[in-house]
Amino acid sequence: MEEQITDEVQKTIDEYPPPLGIKVALTGMPAITKTIRAQIKPDMKRTSRISFIAILIIVLLLFRSLKYGLLPLLGVALGTIWTNGTLGLLGIKIKPVTSGATSMVLGIGIDFGIQVVNRFRLELEGIFGEKLEPEEAITETLARVIKPMGTTTLAALIGFRAMNLGRLTVMKDLGNMMCLGIVMCMLSALTLIPSLLIITEKRRRRSKK
Repeated sequence: MEEQITDEVQKTIDEYPPPLGIKVALTGMPAITKTIRAQIKPDMKRTSRISFIAILIIVLLLFRSLKYGLLPLLGVALGTIWTNGTLGLLGIKIKPVTSGATSMVLGIGIDFGIQVVNRFRLELEGIFGEKLEPEEAITETLARVIKPMGTTTLAALIGFRAMNLGRLTVMKDLGNMMCLGIVMCMLSALTLIPSLLIITEKRRRRSKK
């Protein structure tokens, strides 16, 4: 609503030039916020893109496999999409100060996917005992990672929810966005990634026959 009013006022200023020697400029918090948002939007896209590429390089170096390296990224990407979609449904706008939340969610959420993929590979290789079939490996993986992932998520939620104790609305919004993003990334790591691991591993084994 504020942005629409700001646009209408600016349109009126543009349509009716002031008398010679008089300069008219739009001011006030709505106008300032709109200007800041317009300036920060390209930066937000750039930082998210750089964060994604940096995480991709690190994960590929860690797993030394394109397939296993991409899966955690797909998980955190879906978690980020779910987060932004939920924010949209709730009518929560990303403000200039909270625009960096996406990059932070990417950095924290990728850990969930890495845990699932790494444990699955170790179960297939028989590091903890005998080698397991894909279905058995993913079952054992989820049983082993759910507790540490849940503990990590709970600790993060407590930390970010503590931001609601402050008086600044912006800090509260940032804390809530981070909580939502972390939960979504964890859910994605426990649903999407296991499914993709089973599918890709079965296809790999069929192709060898």
